[in-house]
Amino acid sequence: MSFATAFLGQSGSATIEQRIAKHLEVLLQSISPERFVGRDLPHVQASNLCFGLPMNWAVNGGARDTMIRQALQQRLARFEPRIKLLSEIEIESDEQNNSVSFYIGAIVVTENGSKTMSFEKTISRMDHNVQQGA
Repeated sequence: MSFATAFLGQSGSATIEQRIAKHLEVLLQSISPERFVGRDLPHVQASNLCFGLPMNWAVNGGARDTMIRQALQQRLARFEPRIKLLSEIEIESDEQNNSVSFYIGAIVVTENGSKTMSFEKTISRMDHNVQQGA
């Protein structure tokens, strides 16, 4: 399951940057069933029921991009506590390659204090997997 991979499948020798990048990759590839979970169930909100992004995240349109940014912001706040501040989330569609690229700028808490980092991932719309080398 992607949820377990994100939290348990990390190498002990990976750097904080590599760990967060891998976690982000798994989050982007995971599909959330988008069940309504009220605020009175915070443990359910932090469970694998709410991990991932909605399946319709790849549909075009400015409103859809805004919804995806908000969903990604919520998921990162809930599932990636090492991110102290999200400075930017950009989403760009590539119709020719049938993919969507995500650029995320953030301030991350490390063992040595805070650090500015950026992450870039490209997801295939067809199979929802991260494209390597993109």
